[in-house]
Amino acid sequence: MTAAVAYLRRDFLVWSSYRLAAFWQVAGALGIAGIVYFIGEAVGDRANSIPEENGSYAAFALAGVAFFDMLFRGLGTLSASVSEHQRAGTLEPMLLPPIREHELLLSFCLFPFCISMLRTSVFLIFGFVLLGFWDSANGLSILAVLVPAQLTFLGIGALSAASVLLLKQGDPIRLAYSVAMLTLGGAFFPVDAMPGWLQQLALLLPLTHALSGIREGLDGGSLVDVAPQVAVLTALAVVCLPAGLLAFRWAVRRAKQEGSLVEY
Repeated sequence: MTAAVAYLRRDFLVWSSYRLAAFWQVAGALGIAGIVYFIGEAVGDRANSIPEENGSYAAFALAGVAFFDMLFRGLGTLSASVSEHQRAGTLEPMLLPPIREHELLLSFCLFPFCISMLRTSVFLIFGFVLLGFWDSANGLSILAVLVPAQLTFLGIGALSAASVLLLKQGDPIRLAYSVAMLTLGGAFFPVDAMPGWLQQLALLLPLTHALSGIREGLDGGSLVDVAPQVAVLTALAVVCLPAGLLAFRWAVRRAKQEGSLVEY
């Protein structure tokens, strides 16, 4: 954990050395939120397939964008960090100290996750304060869904990072999941609007259950209301997180034996 905190401090110092970094993070999030709002206004009452947020597409999509960004950090950051350190030649020196594999992964994702939380907060504040959305939101229900969802995505992200160590070029896990989540995860349009066979495929994605539970919580749903999503995501986390950590540990050891940590 000490190593993770040290890397968090390093990443923050690098980020804060760019004086406009925080401004552009907030400005970019506000710009996206504004675009989503105006698209929602254009859709208007025709979004009759959206049961949440009183049929408001703006609220539906804004929640999807906000939490998709946070959850995607767990999937994309780990493999991207491994690839970046391979190209920079810093991955091998990082593994010389007695640091465990899970601490290394935590070090990679901790600061990007904090930045993602900042953007998500901007989206939610924009929707709540300026647009009047989610006035009955249940924070406890949202948190109950978000924790196992994030652990699930971290597990998949660890598998993705392991594939980068082994394959060097390309990340099929990240690519496949990114495409599937964007098209089927329910972030930008409701799953109920898809053909029946696509709805069945969407149920295989953790993002579908995560966003469904989060939107239920934003609508004021209790812990009982989000219990089905929490149960599915917890089961996925129990499988994906250990599998991802074991795969990454094995990939690191194999790369050390082959002397290929710096290859990309």
